[in-house]
Amino acid sequence: MSEIEDVIEIDKDVEDEPFIIQYNMNANFRIVLEFPCLKDLLEHWDIIEDAGHTCKRVKEFNVKFHKADISLDLRNAHTTCDFDIEDYL
Repeated sequence: MSEIEDVIEIDKDVEDEPFIIQYNMNANFRIVLEFPCLKDLLEHWDIIEDAGHTCKRVKEFNVKFHKADISLDLRNAHTTCDFDIEDYL
């Protein structure tokens, strides 16, 4: 089963979990993105992995995301309108 299929299975079981992924730009730079829905998460997941990065699903929200260098809440319309995933690859 692929990573994306795993994500879909997780959401079938627990629909109230946040839609958060993290990936590393390089060994020392981590990005965390929170999405409003599974569709957006999967769309960006594919783009990020096609660029050569490995995504990881974050199952719990952490307000500090203390290990992230950039954390974006893409549930907010103001953040989303200025967001381009290509800027973060």
